Amino acid sequence: MLHNFLIVLQQVIVLFILILIGYFFGKRRIFSAETIRGLDFLVLNLALPCTIVRGFQMEHTAEMMRNLLLCIGFAALLQALFLFAAMPFARKMPRDERAVYVLSSALTNCSFMGFPLQSAVLGPLGILYGSGYVFSMNLCTFTVGYYLFTGDRKSISPKQILTRPAIVGTVLGLALFVAGISLPSTVSTVVDHIANLSVPLPMFIIGYHLSHVELKTVLRKHLHWRFSLLRLVVFPVAAIVLLYALGLRGTVLLSLAVSASCPTATAVTIIASRFSDKGELSAELGAMQTLLSLLTLPIMLAFASLFA
Repeated sequence: MLHNFLIVLQQVIVLFILILIGYFFGKRRIFSAETIRGLDFLVLNLALPCTIVRGFQMEHTAEMMRNLLLCIGFAALLQALFLFAAMPFARKMPRDERAVYVLSSALTNCSFMGFPLQSAVLGPLGILYGSGYVFSMNLCTFTVGYYLFTGDRKSISPKQILTRPAIVGTVLGLALFVAGISLPSTVSTVVDHIANLSVPLPMFIIGYHLSHVELKTVLRKHLHWRFSLLRLVVFPVAAIVLLYALGLRGTVLLSLAVSASCPTATAVTIIASRFSDKGELSAELGAMQTLLSLLTLPIMLAFASLFA
């Protein structure tokens, strides 16, 4: 419990320092709206795909492959349940606001925050199985996420899905993993450098949006607290109990528990900024949940350990 708490504490401090840098640059107008649009594009179309490909770069056994497929399937199940469970709480909201609250409850920061935690607690296998959750979440983000903001069914067409960089990166990474192919050293180094941008840039984006809101007002919004409770407590507990009831144990259960217990995905802020004027609302939720996760994540991991 103490070990997990210290790991989470370190990660949250790092993320909040990066958010503060983005906040400072926003306040000083070093970052502009145009800058943030460029960073959005860079994260979604380059940094995130490279992060995914890097996550699959390891040797595998038949058991590891089986467990990875289980993680992908169960992650998809969890995200579908989270989406449906969050919808009734937001049904009377305007479309863009509803999209932010529902997605912030269903989608988690399972790569930027989940991977470091899985690596520290579970080792390389934790990251591999965590990649299965990321695969399902990216599929959900770039299909359902886009649809909730745009209302355009074309956003969930097979052509649109398969041509999105994050999905291309996932398919490529999975193909390399299954085939047992390692990237050449030079290519791997380039991918690593680009993937490393996936941690600071999304935090800068959140910080920029927070520089345009009143922080005291954020903590007074009861809806923020309601949906944060769903994301950080209700959904993780329900997920852990469900996964245990379905027969999952050990590293697979713990890895999925970490992914399902993380605060809201930074991708929600990115797509909210791209398709609506609710980027600041999403950034409020992201920063608030990241801070609250300092308390909730160690508790959820300890709870999951009882079932693993």
